[in-house]
Amino acid sequence: MTSSSFRAWDQSVRVRTQDFVYEDHTVCLQVEGTTFKVSKQKLTTISPIFEDILKSSQNCNDPIQLNNKADEFKSFLWYIHANHFEFAEFMDRSTTLERFDRILGIASIGHFYKCLDISVWAAAQIMLLLPNCGVTSCTTLRRLYDFAARCSDIAPDLSTRAQNYCCQEIQKSEDPILWLVIAKHLEDQYLQAYAYFHILKLKNAVIRPDMRLSTLDKIRLHTGALNLRRFEPVACLSGCFRFSRSHKSDCDRSPEVRQNPDTWSPDPRAPLQTQYGEESLWDMFDRSPMGFSLSTLTILCPMSSSAVTDPA
Repeated sequence: MTSSSFRAWDQSVRVRTQDFVYEDHTVCLQVEGTTFKVSKQKLTTISPIFEDILKSSQNCNDPIQLNNKADEFKSFLWYIHANHFEFAEFMDRSTTLERFDRILGIASIGHFYKCLDISVWAAAQIMLLLPNCGVTSCTTLRRLYDFAARCSDIAPDLSTRAQNYCCQEIQKSEDPILWLVIAKHLEDQYLQAYAYFHILKLKNAVIRPDMRLSTLDKIRLHTGALNLRRFEPVACLSGCFRFSRSHKSDCDRSPEVRQNPDTWSPDPRAPLQTQYGEESLWDMFDRSPMGFSLSTLTILCPMSSSAVTDPA
């Protein structure tokens, strides 16, 4: 709490009521071992969940244990206590990545405790910042995916936009294997397929030794190369793939745009017409020439060699 961005917490918080009576009753909250001493009225004013929590524990002298992430909770408390000048200063002087990380914490905690106004504002800010946020951290992207899965009531498009952002970054990346590792961490098959495709594209279908690739990854890459071969080069002209503008997300692009082959990328959601019927891009890498799913080989070929290491 030594940062100037959090200096508002170090002061005694006084909350003005409708009758202009100031109170500063506080409550101790403990999150992941970190204790916060917060204005009770501030919490109950913005959140019905906190109102219920504090009512049920009003006779308890011990800190109230909350099941949240301490960094996210700290960002949330900063937001509800920061004055207008402090907030404007942070938004002006911080990097896009810093703003994105803090607002994601505000959105996550705000939605968790049903602070509707706060969570709706923060979710909208996330969607504005997302295309150029520069996030490559497994931890941050996992937080984004988790929040997107929970917030369909206020931001139904966020899951798709998060996936589009990752596809955009894979398309620009000179190291798609890194994004394959991230996609596994996110448990996103669409993203894994997209990463596999760009690994083949970047390596010219020759898979060089890389400790991050598991045995199953290598099998899938060779399988994908075989399955996709029948779509080349006619796939680019027949519409088997829906190609897109390089570095642009699905929400901004026209499916009719065609570009130089070096910038072509498949839409991971677009079905492909194969001898087995409609299949996804994931099926191209997961279905063996014999017709069975390679996912059944996971027990035989564990992916231990591709353990997640957070680049951030």
